[in-house]
Amino acid sequence: MELCEMGTLRTWIDERPEHDTQRSSDALGILQQVVEGVKYMHSKNLIHRDLKPVNILFGGEGRVKIGDFGLVTSAECDSDEGLLERTKRTGTRIYMSPEQMNQRKYDKEVDVFALGLIYFELLWNMTTKNEKAKIWNDVRRNTFPPQFYVKHSVEHKLIERMLSEEPRNRPDASMIAAELAKYSTNLGKCQHTLQEMKTI
Repeated sequence: MELCEMGTLRTWIDERPEHDTQRSSDALGILQQVVEGVKYMHSKNLIHRDLKPVNILFGGEGRVKIGDFGLVTSAECDSDEGLLERTKRTGTRIYMSPEQMNQRKYDKEVDVFALGLIYFELLWNMTTKNEKAKIWNDVRRNTFPPQFYVKHSVEHKLIERMLSEEPRNRPDASMIAAELAKYSTNLGKCQHTLQEMKTI
């Protein structure tokens, strides 16, 4: 296995300065790589079930890697036993989707819910555990800090869909990847325009 010496996404989030102007574009690049990994897993009919920043690592040249496959399960079960096996609140509670916590059946959409929470954390700096405790449950219910809507007027719409209470209303990994690619293109155009304005 590759030794990932560049740390975890948890460290990246915790150490990123609050007013870092690069944060949004860096977050986008990181999430795109994570989503590609999830997209591949889902194409193989696998559910990770424990996506969270500490399980996302930076490998060589800063490439993003998804780790800790100990809770991965098949998305296709041939028997009731298989369904029961993956319905025991397996994973990390604060990143679990509502159905992963409360229902006897769930599918790949649980990973999308966790990705929505990770994207929020990538964009929004919560400096203390106390601050996170205050807003985390609201975010899980699709209520964001007022300034988040202002600062991330585009991204919050995608995150809202990813955090839909109803699993069928969440976009799949392929749809998320396509939307992030659009953001990336638009961000690139904006940065190019800003550079041109600076040289005038």
